[in-house]
Amino acid sequence: MLSSVFFHKFRFGVLGLALLGLVALPGSPHGRPGAHPESTLKPMATPAQTPPPSAPQVTQDSLLPNLFYGATPSICASIKECPTPVLVFVHGLSGSYADWLESANCPLSPIPCGPKGPGAGTGNDMYDYAYAAGFRTAFMSLSTNNEANNATIQANAAVLETVFPEILQTFGVSKVYFICHSKGGLDLQMALATPQWLGIASAVLTFGTPNQGDALADWIFLTPQGQTAGQALGLLTPGVQALETANVEQFRTQWDPIFENAQIPFYTVAGDVCSETTKTPPTTACKATATGLLLLSLTGGTSAPPDDELVTEPETYLPSSYAMDLGVELVDHYQLRLGDSSFTMIYARVMAQESQQNGQPGLTRVATNGFGDQANTEAWSMAWFNGQLYVGTGREVYCMTWADAAIQGGLPGLYPPPIGDCNPDYHLLPLQAEIWQYTPQTGTWLRVFQSPNNIPIIDNVGASVMTARDVGVRSLTVVNEPGGVTALYAGTVTSGAIFETNHTVGNWAYPPRILRSTDGVTWTPLPQDPGTFLGDLSTTSESDQTYQNFGIRSGGQLNGVLYLRGWAG
Repeated sequence: MLSSVFFHKFRFGVLGLALLGLVALPGSPHGRPGAHPESTLKPMATPAQTPPPSAPQVTQDSLLPNLFYGATPSICASIKECPTPVLVFVHGLSGSYADWLESANCPLSPIPCGPKGPGAGTGNDMYDYAYAAGFRTAFMSLSTNNEANNATIQANAAVLETVFPEILQTFGVSKVYFICHSKGGLDLQMALATPQWLGIASAVLTFGTPNQGDALADWIFLTPQGQTAGQALGLLTPGVQALETANVEQFRTQWDPIFENAQIPFYTVAGDVCSETTKTPPTTACKATATGLLLLSLTGGTSAPPDDELVTEPETYLPSSYAMDLGVELVDHYQLRLGDSSFTMIYARVMAQESQQNGQPGLTRVATNGFGDQANTEAWSMAWFNGQLYVGTGREVYCMTWADAAIQGGLPGLYPPPIGDCNPDYHLLPLQAEIWQYTPQTGTWLRVFQSPNNIPIIDNVGASVMTARDVGVRSLTVVNEPGGVTALYAGTVTSGAIFETNHTVGNWAYPPRILRSTDGVTWTPLPQDPGTFLGDLSTTSESDQTYQNFGIRSGGQLNGVLYLRGWAG
């Protein structure tokens, strides 16, 4: 069904090879008042794609002139009798319903369809993709005259509350999926955070939404230079001011407890076309943006987080107690809303949730976002012990894999990888492995172990820094010991797996460890005295004659004997 493939940047490991062996307003991208995001659409470095056929024209609601419906897919008997879910699209600042459409999708004239007028659209094939996939769709303008919207969050939330009942009645459903771009995600959150409408969201996906406020809005409204620029460019609007960090923070104190309690799945996605380090200047693509360099300077310069030219990556985050960060796409703020950029991600999340609700009722998500720490990129081991689940993590596995390949291959250009947000200096990666304990009766997670950060290394600028003793917990094994004692053994991966340059025997003084616990909370390393098996694990007596043991990959007990499988570089 899906013919488009796009490379996304995710914060979880996707490659295991080495370990296995001036300013513009949103909607005025060129600093021209009234300019539209369509003018910023640039060719993307993606594989060859075959776009879906143009979907039929959308139709205007009979009561609300700012509400439009996509055509009913052929899989449906009628708009109400249909096995597929409903996707509701919410546009961002300076946008309208046409933000999701291309020209062939526009309703009949004289209804406006984007800033260029009737029949124009905005060059977005998102609706085309959604229709081809069989989804029912709804699009609304947050301005009732279908013109560009620059209203406050509160005003737009009120408009959303007027369209909700009409959407539900038209499709004959009680729940829908919301797809939001930019400020539209905040408008929707205010509308949902009410008892009447809290239950209508099956899930919410936000793309480039400044969920924590926006540094550019702060600059425009809170600095003399920004005020001058804002006045000249027509940016001093209620919609931009609503994005000031202090304003959004106030809303967050109200909304977050509500959404956490309701457990509505939220998913966040950021864009990245601008980043800078002490050794890597901003790219040509970043310099070509109207605001990317300004945003970098406002948020830290060489230490600034990546941004999509309007919103930084951290500004898109929501609390991990109810939301999951799906990662970063290497596109700008406006390209985030395009079907070619983001529909595959939308499709995957919606279908996964539909499968969970309808086809796999016994499957429930119990953890997201690396237990609140995105450096926990893999659940590397699991074990059931004393009525609780234990999970050992692998830290920054994707980044470590690329760093190791660069080191072993003598190809420093391989790191940092082209996709991802790995620290440009791999010595500074947060690598302290963890063990987490889950109690099903309460649905709570507790971190019961974190590796010490006590191994001295030298970073790229010659400074002495510390790194983790253990970068992963690769195995968890329940062991029945003599005397009737049951213990949980954790096999770790040493940081030598990345920092021992040649992977040869004897060059790394910190062998992998086995941690033991009888209560699941207190973890004690087994002795590693010289001359013992564990003490000599990384020497010629116990390692391969060429490669050093860097990890305890798996364990198992048979006839009272514990067997371990090591991993050598």
